[in-house]
Amino acid sequence: MGTSRSSEARGWVAGASVYSGRRDPTWPAPAELGRRLEQLWGQLPPWSGRRPQPPSLGYRGCQLIAPDGRVWTAYRQLVSLGVDGRREARRDSEREFERTLIASGPAGILPPISP
Repeated sequence: MGTSRSSEARGWVAGASVYSGRRDPTWPAPAELGRRLEQLWGQLPPWSGRRPQPPSLGYRGCQLIAPDGRVWTAYRQLVSLGVDGRREARRDSEREFERTLIASGPAGILPPISP
């Protein structure tokens, strides 16, 4: 049986979509980082306009998974949050969310990328 306590024990998980044909890297994210990015998300303005489309190969964005199952994805200036089958998109003009999340990856886990 799942409990909120067991989901909290799983912690935050970060990852990046960089490979085709093999598993993308993930790593545990410190709770402090998760809370900081969650707070940043709350300050971002809503997205308007055309959404950037990632290439089919190479870097295609990064994601942050909260202990409660919420999933943020970031690619270029677009940050989206998926909750209960809905997605909300916001604009991160400075790409702070994406850059901070990528920078949290342990040394050697990511190939050279330019987010």
